[in-house]
Amino acid sequence: MHRTWSAIVVAVAGGFVLAAFAFDDLRTPNAVVWQPTAEAGRGLEHAHGLVLQEAKDGVLWASDGFSIYRSEGDRGFLKVHAVTPPLDLSWIAYSRTLRRLLGFEEAIEVFSISPSVLLVFVGGEIQRVDLETGSTEVVHRLRYFGKGEGRGVMPFGITVDGEGRVYYGEYVTRHLVEGETVALYRSDDGGRSFEIVYEFQPLVVRHIHAVQWDPYADVLWMGTGDGDEQSRVGFSKDHGETFLWVGQDSQDFRTVNFAFSETHVDWLSDTVEPAARALRWQRANWGIETSPEALPGHGHYLQPIGDGYSVGTTAEEAVSLWLVGPELGLNKIMEWPLGEPGRGAFPTVRLARGQPETDDWLYFSPLRVRDGEPAIYRLRRPVAFAAAGVDMPGGNRQFTRDDP
Repeated sequence: MHRTWSAIVVAVAGGFVLAAFAFDDLRTPNAVVWQPTAEAGRGLEHAHGLVLQEAKDGVLWASDGFSIYRSEGDRGFLKVHAVTPPLDLSWIAYSRTLRRLLGFEEAIEVFSISPSVLLVFVGGEIQRVDLETGSTEVVHRLRYFGKGEGRGVMPFGITVDGEGRVYYGEYVTRHLVEGETVALYRSDDGGRSFEIVYEFQPLVVRHIHAVQWDPYADVLWMGTGDGDEQSRVGFSKDHGETFLWVGQDSQDFRTVNFAFSETHVDWLSDTVEPAARALRWQRANWGIETSPEALPGHGHYLQPIGDGYSVGTTAEEAVSLWLVGPELGLNKIMEWPLGEPGRGAFPTVRLARGQPETDDWLYFSPLRVRDGEPAIYRLRRPVAFAAAGVDMPGGNRQFTRDDP
């Protein structure tokens, strides 16, 4: 009898422990604050558990599983909505533990049409969310998504033009077979419906990496991959109907996003053979320049930060943050040790869509690095320049390389 009661007590206690673990593992907090951290030996602040999505119009958007967060001004994040994926394998992303083990941190992509209307790519669907009314509507289903298919869309494969048209490019990880195509989609009604606007012939490209609006020239840019013959970079003057290719058939034109300025368009090559570099296309003469130095891993995201400088990231073989100078010089700001191999997608550092050059902070999310759950980090620009060993433009260097 004593043993029976002991077994019951153990079972009940174990049940409580399991329930407490499940509650903590499945829930997402209502608020996340900025906290100081000394990661990578530099003075930083981070918002723990969040994945960076977008920085636009003074609002910072983020996600934690299927929950959406917003930060305005210099304040922390408040949860504003949670989407529900279709009933399939996507539901594993409800578990924080499984997200980390499987490398599934980017369970959703959040794209804002306005401060109160979002498009959320989740579980192979596009859901249109109205935060004012709290309503959610499934407006589109992706052709390629899920196990053996891929994530459906890349972080910089979504954009909106100056007249409110929304675009996204298809991203599939498997090799397509004869008759299957990859397409660019467009919405002319504020994200309420999507139709194919440009379609590659079968087997011409594997997938679309980047779709971005160029506010200086009012054109739409697109980048594709992965093989030499599948990689191309170009722009459209007619809202995605046709494209002019400024370069193709080379790993130089395999990129996952673009950085725009008045005089040129920059990108990092998403390759290691040949080694990744920063590239620049001059608007005046269509000439292309290449950085004299190489990057240690696949070049991923690049973002202008003012005075001719950009911040860039590398992925896969080396997860690091770089300062790219006006002449395409490369100076490393910081790096992270790699996580365990085989954790789903490759390790990378994610930047925000739409971050303005005037923002005092740099925002970034290292993902699938060793001993690190997702987090958004922010670093002041003077500290970034100092960490890279570069004098800040205007002689306003406020820190030394050894400062915290």
